[in-house]
Amino acid sequence: MSETDIIETINQLVSKEFLDINDINELIDQIKQLNFDTALNQISNNNYHLIKLLCNEAKKSIDSNLVTEIIKFINVIANEDKNIVSILIEMESFNWIIPNCFIVEETLSINYLTTLNLIFSNFDNLPKKELLKLDDSFLDSLIELALQFKDYYETNFIHSLYYTMFGYQKNIISDGYSPLILKLYSIKEAPEIGPEMISLLNRSNLEYNMLPQCLSLINDLFTYSTEHEIPCFFFTLDIKVLIDIIIREINNLDELDPSRWQFLEVLSTIIDHSEYSSPNFNNDSKDNNNNQNNNYNDEEIISFYKIDDIKNVLSILNEDRNSEKDPQSSILSKSILKKLNKLQQQKKR
Repeated sequence: MSETDIIETINQLVSKEFLDINDINELIDQIKQLNFDTALNQISNNNYHLIKLLCNEAKKSIDSNLVTEIIKFINVIANEDKNIVSILIEMESFNWIIPNCFIVEETLSINYLTTLNLIFSNFDNLPKKELLKLDDSFLDSLIELALQFKDYYETNFIHSLYYTMFGYQKNIISDGYSPLILKLYSIKEAPEIGPEMISLLNRSNLEYNMLPQCLSLINDLFTYSTEHEIPCFFFTLDIKVLIDIIIREINNLDELDPSRWQFLEVLSTIIDHSEYSSPNFNNDSKDNNNNQNNNYNDEEIISFYKIDDIKNVLSILNEDRNSEKDPQSSILSKSILKKLNKLQQQKKR
């Protein structure tokens, strides 16, 4: 078929008052045959009538396979035309995106998570009516899905779900801790998904510009544990990996990069946590120190995990040249250094 014939077929389908399953499949197939720019033009015609039509059909349909095909199609074009994300909100699409996300086969749910991530990352203030749909049941289903994904060899599934968590954290405003923090601490198995969250942070770049939300979530998980005097959400080994990541990022990030300040804040929160100063956490550090300081008694060996590396990188931030260019990092690093020195003094006593 020529491009003209394809466009004519699309227009005929879109002009129908109702579309059945075959019509929708044909509509998507016809659009896929166009070059991308032409397809985008067709999609945006008549105030995105085609997208609104697909949203309405997805909302009415009980065929999850059809709805999944619609969401796959929307994801591809929404990456190129952000107006489509606004249309999804306008059409109150959470009504069908969220239920289908958790009833389809696990491997297909990533398509719906991708849509949620596009929405979360492109909106700072979602309508209250839509936020109410991100309820307790939504969080239960999200964490249950994460527990299923954690054993997958391919990490893109659980990483996509983490981005959904970060997006939730970005959009939900609550007094005190977000419902996500409370939920993660209320589900016994939830800490099992912690290691892969740290692994995701270890990437050089997070998708959807979600690094601030990732660090905010991690920071809140530590502060909640400290305030309520309960075991930390993260396992000991993962906390050590997290500290290693923070040291690296503080050292590598450009001056005045707000991410550096956030990494410093998370580091400060970790050091405030009782886990950092616990004997079990620092056993390895003590063993290493014993090997290097055979002339000292055990009581004299004061060691905390990577404390020398932490102090070194913080001291660099306090050098005159750096403190002038980035006073915020200097202030934060001085505060952390005081905490570390205080910990060491307490151990000596």
